[in-house]
Amino acid sequence: TNNGTTQNLLGIRADVNVTGNHASGTKTGTGILVDVDGITTGTTTGFGLDVDVDGFDTNYAAVFRSGSVGVGGLPDTSTLLEITTPDSAGEALFLTSTHTPGVGSNTTGPVLRFNAKRDGSQVGAVNDDLGLIQFHGMSTASNNHLFGQIKTRATAVGSASETGSMQFAVSTSTSGGLETVMSINGGVAAASSTVGIAGNLQ
Repeated sequence: TNNGTTQNLLGIRADVNVTGNHASGTKTGTGILVDVDGITTGTTTGFGLDVDVDGFDTNYAAVFRSGSVGVGGLPDTSTLLEITTPDSAGEALFLTSTHTPGVGSNTTGPVLRFNAKRDGSQVGAVNDDLGLIQFHGMSTASNNHLFGQIKTRATAVGSASETGSMQFAVSTSTSGGLETVMSINGGVAAASSTVGIAGNLQ
């Protein structure tokens, strides 16, 4: 549409409504289904989607406003994004940055950022947990057990005097639950910071 000042251009629009089809039974709604099959001889390249957005003040390649996204398989419904590798030793995620020649002798790799925000005007608080990296595996009871965890916590949130703590926890045999075995706690400076080890240092 174009009214002279506002333009709304749609390349593809899929509008699916299954709410009124029937009262019961199984309902499946698919907005866009892409199925690309190739041949096995020669050199073949297949693209399910090739998205290039450029030239605007703000460019979005894709925006998923709701639902779960799965790469390599269907995701768990409680997970925002799940990446499933095709084999047991698959490398699920690459973060790659390209160094520009001539800028300098050293390069900086990509950043994996955990960003804990609060809604509205609420400020940060002491003991805010800012992010966790968890390692799960199967137990003999076929439970998906949490064996290890790395957590970062805000221990002081005053402007220009913030401090943080990193805690390394592993599952222990008393109950299988996590216990922190090492923590790194920020002080006034690096020299006055502390590393706490709960167990034996070998």
